[in-house]
Amino acid sequence: MRSHSDLTRFLDATDRQCWILKPRAASGSSGIHLACSPHEARAAADALGEEFVIEDFVGGSEYSAEGVVVDGVPQVWALTEKTVNSKFVETGHRMPAAVSPTTSRLARTAVSESLSRAGVRFGPFHSEFWIDGDEVVLGEAHARPGGDFLHLLLTSVTGGASLFDTWFTDLLGMGVGDPPPGTSGSAAIEYPDSARSADIDADMVRALRDLPGHLHSGISATAEKGAPGEVAETSHQRRLHLAFEAADAAGVSARLEAARTVLGLAGTSACADPGERPG
Repeated sequence: MRSHSDLTRFLDATDRQCWILKPRAASGSSGIHLACSPHEARAAADALGEEFVIEDFVGGSEYSAEGVVVDGVPQVWALTEKTVNSKFVETGHRMPAAVSPTTSRLARTAVSESLSRAGVRFGPFHSEFWIDGDEVVLGEAHARPGGDFLHLLLTSVTGGASLFDTWFTDLLGMGVGDPPPGTSGSAAIEYPDSARSADIDADMVRALRDLPGHLHSGISATAEKGAPGEVAETSHQRRLHLAFEAADAAGVSARLEAARTVLGLAGTSACADPGERPG
């Protein structure tokens, strides 16, 4: 979109109630606006400037599929459940996602078929989607591994399988063999917004390495402290990440809480719901 007239034509042609507007060229979930009326959409367009993207707002919960294409066939190794804050910045990932076997099959099939139709013939992928009731709604698909240390979670829940080893073995034509038989255990990473204003230093974070199930943790050298109650408005403002594994989802939650306790963040929420707006 380049003008209000472009936006008006779009709004006149759609029957959706809510939309997402965002910069045409940006990263880290920066500049995202949720609009649920033409007035809100025009205000968001004014804030974004000359060029922007508008798309339908999708309700439901957000997920992603992690895997690799071997011999031209997509292999979905695991599904990841995501949390976002009120600015639509991702604040956590949990693997494997807590979805029913039927929903898992639907999502895996939809992702695999979309990658094949798009002509992806090799390499890792990270495909995002939503589950809205019984419907799987595909979002962005990336021909690359997922960020936010998702490869560590994936290795944890697939018995040590390496996405990168599989990728390069396939490229060299050395024969990859069967994909991991499934997932076991649980792993999660979170970027708590409560850490934005907390007094946390690198020595405190290093102490987390001795905790059971620790996979990775770190404090950003570039993200500035925020005021109490502020949430990250882009992924670049996230100050802290905590990644742990355990035998099950409850165990991961307990270990993340133990880590937050060490840092003085006990009882704080790692994420905030952006709200259920009609879509």
